[in-house]
Amino acid sequence: MVQLKTTRVVEWIRVNISSELTVASIADHFEMSSDYLTKLFKDEQGETLREYLITVKMEVAKLLLVRTNLPITAVATAAYFRDDKNFMKLFKKRMKMTAGQYRNNYGNTHLNNPAIDPSIPIPQEIGVFLESTDQ
Repeated sequence: MVQLKTTRVVEWIRVNISSELTVASIADHFEMSSDYLTKLFKDEQGETLREYLITVKMEVAKLLLVRTNLPITAVATAAYFRDDKNFMKLFKKRMKMTAGQYRNNYGNTHLNNPAIDPSIPIPQEIGVFLESTDQ
């Protein structure tokens, strides 16, 4: 089995997603140039590093939308987006619906799914809240 060079990068991002991550800061951490890491990541993962960062944040946001009643602006913040308006724009572009529509359409589907993805990096304070609502 071929070990991808970016596997460590993917795992490190998931662990450190709560930090202010940029392509430059990730490249610095792994002692690579931004250009090299961007090309390598695209070649191995099929999407750019910037797109991957947004994908991880979107997964957190989708989970929070269906598992909590947090206001959309709070979901944006808890999903590591700095700007809630940018979050709403990106969410609509990627999901082809607004965050509110997503919540309305999928809000109860998690009740039928016992295996919510445990690899989604949920903020600790939100994780505690989710655990208390599951009991």
